Amino acid sequence: MAKVVQTLSLLKLLTFIFLQFSYAQTWEVFTVGNSGLPTDSITSVQIDRFNNKWFGTINSGIVKFDDILWTVYDSTNSGLSHNEIGEIAFDNLDNLWIATLGGGLAKFYGNNWEVYHPLNSDIRSSHVVRVKVDKNGHKWLSYGFNVGLGYFNDTTWMNYTTSNSGLPDNAVTTIFLDTTFNAVWIGTLNGGLSKFDASSWTVFDTSNSGLADNYVRAITKDTAGIFWIGTLRGGLTRWDGLNNWFTYDLKDQGLQYNLVNVVAIDSLNRKWIGSTEGLIMFDDTSWKVYNTTNSPIPDNDIRSLALEGKGILWIGTLNGIAKLYLKSLTGIPDIDLPEQENLTIFPNPAKTSVMLKLPDNTIQKGYFIIYDLFGREVFEIHNITDKSLTLDLQGLQSGFYLCQYKTPGKSFFHKLVVE
Repeated sequence: MAKVVQTLSLLKLLTFIFLQFSYAQTWEVFTVGNSGLPTDSITSVQIDRFNNKWFGTINSGIVKFDDILWTVYDSTNSGLSHNEIGEIAFDNLDNLWIATLGGGLAKFYGNNWEVYHPLNSDIRSSHVVRVKVDKNGHKWLSYGFNVGLGYFNDTTWMNYTTSNSGLPDNAVTTIFLDTTFNAVWIGTLNGGLSKFDASSWTVFDTSNSGLADNYVRAITKDTAGIFWIGTLRGGLTRWDGLNNWFTYDLKDQGLQYNLVNVVAIDSLNRKWIGSTEGLIMFDDTSWKVYNTTNSPIPDNDIRSLALEGKGILWIGTLNGIAKLYLKSLTGIPDIDLPEQENLTIFPNPAKTSVMLKLPDNTIQKGYFIIYDLFGREVFEIHNITDKSLTLDLQGLQSGFYLCQYKTPGKSFFHKLVVE
């Protein structure tokens, strides 16, 4: 393709790239009808370090997908103790831990299974809703029926409740492990948000903080260290970890729906919000809603989100699985450009500036041009004498651009996205 592209005029090259971008594959949908899924009702999505996808279901066990084969594990063909799955998680030894809603906590490693329930261990309930594994391999659990917060270090079981700890509510709805501060964040049904750092408890609720609702359904942290807290009735709360709280909800025309099921952060620090009314993307400036009306997403009730690398978002719904190619949304098409490999531009996507590193062994005093998708020059520097330099992009609008570095008899191209 590179030889063909080099013979095109610049305008034709830009047109070619634009068409590739326009028709780039953005969505894939998997259901019982077109895949090996045993059911369309997905409760949990996780991706292991080998990029295998694991799906928890409401009534059909767990499913592994390696991008080719689908493998189902349920109570009839494996050691899985119950087919209704709350959540799945991996430890640092690649063991799979499965919270079941009736069969306790299951561990799957290699071809082996272990099951922990109240009859053979000190686990407090067989109805396990959430499971998270910290960097030490310790498990943190939430149960149904107001049992509290569970902990298991492979030897000892502990259970934290309102009577023996600072937990504000025994109904634990979500768990987030903060690796930066070695803390566990716990969302509850009526007690707001609590932080446990192994020695002390701190509670944040509507009476002592800017939290919008005491029913917390989702907690995560973005690349800038900002907490994002999803609630049942109060929308999405942004908190810097200090004293600055801000809530996005229906009242300020920001968040379109006040009920938040799950929040995920991608490599560009965009927030992906699963609600009962669709998938919402927020880039700190603008909002975009994907639902069954304007996208191929199979259902508006989003139950789980998982990121595969930097470019794919997996979406679990009650009517199937969606695979969203984030690269297509950034405007970076997966095509080749002539001699772009030695021209380095970073960061890309960029906001206000980029670092340009020129190809080795090029004649100096070349010039650098940025074109928009109409072939117009929107940025230009002549007589470049340095091998690397910083470019100020504040005059460029958000969008997709083509960069060209020209020396006598030779041109180098690169794609650029400005946010």
